[in-house]
Amino acid sequence: MKALAVVNAKSGQGASFVFPVDPKRDVLGCRSIECSRPSFSATTEDGNRAFYRLCYPRRGRSGGARGETAAITQCKITLADMVEYMKKLARMDVDMSAEERHLFSVGFKNTIGARRASWRILSSLEQKVTAGDQTGVMIDAYKRKIEDELRMVCNEILSIIAIHCLPLATSGEHAVFFYKMKGDYYRYLAEFSTGNEKKAAADQALMAYQHAMVVASSELSPAHQIRLGVALNFSVFFYEILNSHERSCILNGSFLPFNRCS
Repeated sequence: MKALAVVNAKSGQGASFVFPVDPKRDVLGCRSIECSRPSFSATTEDGNRAFYRLCYPRRGRSGGARGETAAITQCKITLADMVEYMKKLARMDVDMSAEERHLFSVGFKNTIGARRASWRILSSLEQKVTAGDQTGVMIDAYKRKIEDELRMVCNEILSIIAIHCLPLATSGEHAVFFYKMKGDYYRYLAEFSTGNEKKAAADQALMAYQHAMVVASSELSPAHQIRLGVALNFSVFFYEILNSHERSCILNGSFLPFNRCS
């Protein structure tokens, strides 16, 4: 264990936090550190700026201390590290806090976001090449590679949600959050899938969004951020996956007034 003296960026007051430090990523040699609990940023000697989150030990149902995730979760520069920490946390079968759920969601969203963008670009380019053109063959090969990566990430997060997150959701807000995530990742699968695989993913997404809407309607206020997020993403699902523009507009219009107020 090592202690790190941190100066609050706003108040200038000092504080000392004790946590395990990864020897490969020891931040004690940083040139300057700014803290606004529970997060802090550090500027290293080479001028790179890293953003960290301080987590505190809590105990899961098994009674084991949340060791690794009670240390530091790095939120920038090494996104893969953060994702791995949050996967380990989820698999410890603990009811995540709002902050932890946010990191869990953002980590995977950023991981998959670049691949989804790449897939869209490749799909657009594919429409512009002549059949049999060597460029088209290369585009198709790389597109399939991206699809394999997307499928792997989506299936992993969906497995974690089904096994470790939804069964432990202790409130309506938690349940809506994870049902929404489940719908989102099945929607991502449906974006690039074809045939029966696309239909299966779309059916699963539809059921997940419907579950989220039912729970949100009874447990969350109409202007609740998560409930609005479900309605928005459900609307996108109708528009982009089911090509049901009318239902998308109806659903979109039902939450728009609350969105303006929030």
